[in-house]
Amino acid sequence: MEAILNYMSAYRKIYNLNFLKAEDFKPFNCMQYEFMPIPEKQPMPSSIHHSRDFNSNYRKHSVNAKVKILGRQKNSLLYRSGIINNGTRRYRKFIDDVLLVISILLGRNVILFTYRDSKTFPLAAGKHCKKVCYNSEELKLYLKIAIETITSPEWQSKYENGFHLIMFNNYADIQSIESRFISNIKIWEFLYAQESLSNYTTFLDHYNHLLSTKLETKLCSLIRKHIIGMKNLRKENLKIFVYLRNQLTHYGKLPIIIPDSPDWIKNLSWDEIEKYLYMFEFLTHVLVLSTINIKALDCYDFFNLKGKLDKIIQNGKI
Repeated sequence: MEAILNYMSAYRKIYNLNFLKAEDFKPFNCMQYEFMPIPEKQPMPSSIHHSRDFNSNYRKHSVNAKVKILGRQKNSLLYRSGIINNGTRRYRKFIDDVLLVISILLGRNVILFTYRDSKTFPLAAGKHCKKVCYNSEELKLYLKIAIETITSPEWQSKYENGFHLIMFNNYADIQSIESRFISNIKIWEFLYAQESLSNYTTFLDHYNHLLSTKLETKLCSLIRKHIIGMKNLRKENLKIFVYLRNQLTHYGKLPIIIPDSPDWIKNLSWDEIEKYLYMFEFLTHVLVLSTINIKALDCYDFFNLKGKLDKIIQNGKI
């Protein structure tokens, strides 16, 4: 009995759970999990910062935190198919769901040490999405909101157990910005399909609707619902993202040479195109977080995402 109790309240080591400064990470509780830093593995204070420090922080994995699991866990809600290790399938636990949410909140691959030998273990510690929590207090608050959302049966039914969270978590590890853009398009397609499903009585009717609905219409619908509210956004002003999708899908590379695209789009330099690619990437992050009731548009103020979105709303370009 004592051995069982010890196992049920065991510690698990965690990769890459840290903030910019060690003092920003105080131990905190979330449901039956108690997260705490490993002090000697947290970032050391420094008055001098080099570019190599950023690269090292992005690339290098570090076992720098641990979690105490209090009591028996429930199975994962997101990873219902389980995981195969050494030829055997086992169910994943809810801690994996919590760490996935932490990962997309921190822009870090926060993962249990036990997955170090898994084929799916991420290549880099960092992700291609912005940190939206800057200390453990903020993280605790956002986690509470997110977990209350994803544990709702209605939410799980609407979003197929949060498949888009797994999609975004995976796509944010892709190194090529062009490939990330095409992958993120699939998240918007998925969310539009899920949110429009209730409007149709048969699968065939819904499928035909999806086939006949243009991408700019889908983007416009989701941006209005999840990001800006009912502002006067015309779907035609989102065509730049459609041309980017078509260019990369049909030609595989940039710049845009599609014959029916406007001259201003054909004349975009790589640096200008890159701004649209990043804008869409950031909007995708904001969209995904919105589905778990976290509003993150203002977190991208360094990129002036709100200002750029206003320009898109006004004239279709930034």
